[in-house]
Amino acid sequence: MLKKKTVHAAKATRKTQKHIGTPKKTILFRRIVVISVCLILVAVTAILLNKQKVEQSVAGASIMNGLYMQATVTMPVIADATAYNIYYKEDKDKDFVNAVRNVSTSVRTYTISHLKKGVNYQYRFAALNSEGREFIFSETLPLTNIQSM
Repeated sequence: MLKKKTVHAAKATRKTQKHIGTPKKTILFRRIVVISVCLILVAVTAILLNKQKVEQSVAGASIMNGLYMQATVTMPVIADATAYNIYYKEDKDKDFVNAVRNVSTSVRTYTISHLKKGVNYQYRFAALNSEGREFIFSETLPLTNIQSM
């Protein structure tokens, strides 16, 4: 009788050994869970990093706020003009080094931004014809209504 129990116990052990290994479905499920957790962590990290960049850029904008100025100019009304170019420069510059091109004739005022604080500027307009050529230039005028951005 003792031998039967031992043999029977050995058979039971062999049966259990077949099922000790993890089934393929369970392994696949575990891999999916691990990959999902990794993707969630990557997404959360990306969100947090993006939030930090936004907060830094907002802080940077407030720092830059007092450094630059802006001025609004009234656009001319010139017959046969299809658009305008606005040229502007610092008083000390010989040539007009900055330009805003192809401003629509429907625009009544235009704000020139990022002007250096404490610097005097001049500007002038050029009217463009239907071929895109400048055909009328205004006189050079001082930018007078410069204000903080």
